[in-house]
Amino acid sequence: MIERKSKALRFIVLFIIFCIIDRTWLYSQPQKVYINDYIFSVNMGSFSLGDIPKFLGKSLVIGESDGRPYISSLTDDGELLLEGLNFSGDFEIMLAVDWNSFDKTIRFTSDGDNDVKLSFTSKGLKVGAILKEWRRTSWKMRKEINVIEFVSKNDIVRVFVNYKYIGSVEIKSGLKFTKFIIRGIKQDDSIFNLKGFCYHKQETQETRKE
Repeated sequence: MIERKSKALRFIVLFIIFCIIDRTWLYSQPQKVYINDYIFSVNMGSFSLGDIPKFLGKSLVIGESDGRPYISSLTDDGELLLEGLNFSGDFEIMLAVDWNSFDKTIRFTSDGDNDVKLSFTSKGLKVGAILKEWRRTSWKMRKEINVIEFVSKNDIVRVFVNYKYIGSVEIKSGLKFTKFIIRGIKQDDSIFNLKGFCYHKQETQETRKE
C-alpha cells in the first residue's frame, strides 16, 4: 500500500512538473479538457453547476457536492468519451469516482485489437478474464469516493482500486490507446477527477477542447 501511495505522489509531482515545463497548458487554464501525447486532464474547476458538456460524451451534466464539481448523467445511460489520445508504453491513468451501480464499463480503445476494459458487474469487478468478487475488493460502497488506477508498464496494464491490485491485461508492445470511454453512467454517479500521464513518448501532438 505504501508503494502505491508513493506512485500516486510521484504521479502528482510529475504532473506539476510537466505543467511548469509546458507553459501553453498554464496559459490555457479556462480549457475544460487538455490532451497531448504526455497528458490528458479534465479541468473540473472550469465547469459550472448544470453545464451539459456535449463534447465530453452523451447525456452528461455537471453536478456539485460541497463545492466540488463532478460529472454525472442526465439519464441512466450516460457515456464519457475522450478521443485523440496517443498513449503507449508506460503510463498511468487515475480517476476518482462515487458510484455503486452495476452494468458499467471503463474501456481503453487501441489502434489494434488489444483493448483494456474494467467491468462493474453484479458479482464484482472484472479485468480481462479475472473476476474479483466485491467482498474481495477494496471498493467502498455508499457515498464514498473510490480511486481507480490503470498502470501500464512493460506491456502489462495493471488495475488498482483504492491502491489495491485487482487484475492485469497483457498488451502488444507499441500499442497506442486512442480513446478512453466510460459507459453506463447513471444519474446518481459522480466522477470527480480524471487524468492520465504518459512516461515515454517519441512524438508530440496537441489537442485542446472547449
